[in-house]
Formats: sequence, C-alpha cells, structure tokens
Amino acid sequence: MDRSTRVRKIFSVFLFFIGLSIMMYPHIAQYINNIHATQLVQAYFADDLEGPNGTGGANGANGAKVDGKPTIDFLDENIFGSINIPKLGLELPIYTGPTVENLERGIAHVEGTSLPVGGVDTHSVLAGHHGRVTNEWFTHIDQLSEGDLFYIRSKEQLLTYKVISLKVIDPEDDSDLRIVKGRDLVTLYTCTPSRLQRVIVTGERVLDESWAPPATN
Repeated sequence: MDRSTRVRKIFSVFLFFIGLSIMMYPHIAQYINNIHATQLVQAYFADDLEGPNGTGGANGANGAKVDGKPTIDFLDENIFGSINIPKLGLELPIYTGPTVENLERGIAHVEGTSLPVGGVDTHSVLAGHHGRVTNEWFTHIDQLSEGDLFYIRSKEQLLTYKVISLKVIDPEDDSDLRIVKGRDLVTLYTCTPSRLQRVIVTGERVLDESWAPPATN
C-alpha cells in the first residue's frame, strides 16, 4: 500500500468518526441533560436541603447531596417541584415563569394559569421545549394517549393526573387552556416540529397522596 492510499484511508476513517460524532451528539447531550435534570429533582427533595428557614440544610443553596454524593453546585430558587411522565421515562424540574433560562433547564409554569397545586376550578399550564438538540423535554408528549398517567410532585404532595385529551392548536388559541368549573386540570404545552402550531396534552386529577422526602441515614 503506497503512502497516498494510506493517507486516503486514514482520512476516510477520520471523516467517518467525525460524521458519527455529529450524529451521536444530540443523543448524548439529551442523555446527559436528562440525568442532570433528574439529579436536580432528587437534590431538591433531599432531606439535607431542609434547613430551619426552608433555605437549605448543611449544603444550603451552595450544594446538594444524593446518597451522600454531591450532585449539583447550586439549587435554583425558582424550582417549584417536578413532573414525572413514566411512559416517556422523564422526571423534570418545574420552574416558575416561562423564561428562556427556565425553559432551557426544565419545564416552566405559564404565568396567568393556576399553580400546579391541585384543587377544584384550577387549570395549570406547563410548557416545555420540543426538538432541542441538547434536551428532549416535551418533544415526545404527542406519544401520550388517553388514560396515561403523569405526576406533579411538590414537597407537600404528589398529584396524579390522567390524560384526557391530546390536541394540536394555533398559538393564539387559548380556549383549551382555561379553567373549567368543577375540574382540576394540568395541560402540557409544546411546539409542533414546524413551530407553527402547539401540541397540548391535558390531564385531569384522579388521585393525590401526601408526600414526604425519603429518609436519609
């Protein structure tokens, strides 16, 4: 094999691995960010974050531990709780306010809608990104079906919602996001791939349980 042939072969292998890296990057980035989001949720609910003034325990706002190991360097004050969607294998933090920063880090409660605390005559809307290279968030909520469950968790309670509808709506249409008298609703909200319309998945509360963080040794 002459030198030019070897160079071409090495260059071809190099290009192959470059292409493979480009294809794999979104999957790796999403996987890492999903893990980080789950760790953030675990840290938020960890016992050692419960200080005398509700501002944190030994680690306080500067750190958190899960199973005795540091997981994050800080805890965001804007975290309200978490959403767990078993069918999609997601557990993500819920932030208060749909800011750009909050939507990058997790799911955001939409201002002007009910807080996700449950109760008759409430309708909370939770927004998440679709199709981001670095995170999947609500990319696959269109895979949910009527009867699927998702959970809203705070430090006080665990709320269970059953999917009752999935729709595609125009951005300016809020008719399906309003409070319905006598009902307790949560709607998951994201863009379609074209960004021209919105996918909404609405769940109605079916069960709630008191919630206490797991005991630590």
